[in-house]
Amino acid sequence: MTIHRNFLEYYQQLRMIGLFGFLLFLPISIAFAQICLSLLALSYLAEIFLTRHFRWPHTPINHPLYCYIGLLLLTTLCAHNIWTSVQSLEGMLTISVFYLIYLSVKDLEHLKKLFTVLFISFIFAASYGILQHYLEVDLFRLTKPINLLKHVNDDLKAPVRISGFLSYMTFSGQLAMIMPLLCASLLIVQSHLKRILLLISLFLSGLALLWTYTRSGWLAMFCALLPFGYVKNKKMTIFLIILFAILLFSLLVLEQHDIIVFPTKLGERLLSMFHAKENLERIYTWQNSLDIIKDYPFTGIGKGNFSKIVDQYRSSYGDFKFTSRAHAHNNVLQVAVEGGIATLACFLWLWFVMFQSVYHAYQYAHTGNRTIKILALGCLGALIAFFVQGGFEHNFGDSEAVMLMWTIMAFGMKLHDMVYPFSEKMRI
Repeated sequence: MTIHRNFLEYYQQLRMIGLFGFLLFLPISIAFAQICLSLLALSYLAEIFLTRHFRWPHTPINHPLYCYIGLLLLTTLCAHNIWTSVQSLEGMLTISVFYLIYLSVKDLEHLKKLFTVLFISFIFAASYGILQHYLEVDLFRLTKPINLLKHVNDDLKAPVRISGFLSYMTFSGQLAMIMPLLCASLLIVQSHLKRILLLISLFLSGLALLWTYTRSGWLAMFCALLPFGYVKNKKMTIFLIILFAILLFSLLVLEQHDIIVFPTKLGERLLSMFHAKENLERIYTWQNSLDIIKDYPFTGIGKGNFSKIVDQYRSSYGDFKFTSRAHAHNNVLQVAVEGGIATLACFLWLWFVMFQSVYHAYQYAHTGNRTIKILALGCLGALIAFFVQGGFEHNFGDSEAVMLMWTIMAFGMKLHDMVYPFSEKMRI
């Protein structure tokens, strides 16, 4: 029994190493993050073997998630290229992040420590991204060709788009998810020193996000922070949104008539969001995706087949040069293209339940437990950021971004359990 207990304690320690290591490496190295995740999974398998006890969390997202996975597997049988779809199903393994993290979180104090580790790793990544802005080179990839950092609009005279340790698109999405969590922590800490550190962290993250020059990331961050203003002062938040929209529209009109010229690329990049000419490829790709859905409404074309079939739908655009054919630049369209309308319905059902569950953690938390309420609001903001950016990119297929999303969802579900016990039921 003593040996058995010692082994069990050893594997539990191993689990914590895997958990903290995964959070630490998530924005820095996907390879090391996956190694730590594997360590976390193996520690669970070892514990199951030792205890002869298998538990599976019964969470609110289980049913829509199972339906989504089941339909994806089913539609694979009707894929345009079955082997390609089977290979692409490997990406679904990222869903395991949700359950592994969910089962690892012990209580609120433990959750706070996990947030702290996550913040430290992302501030390190953001600081390195800011360094990239000034050096215009990636110090960790000097062995590769000199064109390491992409310039805005591929103009070598324009600023570089910082990428941290990943790609600029993934980096911007991760920062947009982290910022509402930083804001939430800022609202609950009591120590002046911690507040100063969080303010510095928020500033560095915001600066790094700006210098990615990723418009979808900017929009995602803006939408992610709206819940904080809305719960604080609904009328003022609505007024500021309307005022911002009017100001943006006015600047757009003035810029179109050459009345004003923005002195920086940031302003130009922001307004280019509304220029059809700047977004033709994305618009055409959305149209291609709708055409594919019309031709394959029930089964889709199967995961991973977008690039194999989309060229057939691009002949009507003449000599227009597409720079990418990897995906639909939209999560909703991508899911419908790959799995059909029924799979899309399950995907939207899944997201509805995810938003609802985290919102319930905020809504039903007792006013005395402000920490849970505010952290739940931060998780809700992070999910909003991911979903909004997914309107312009296929970030649901980006392993680094989606692993962070599932991690935050696991945190949010644990907060949900603390105020609205549902997942305490475990299937034995």
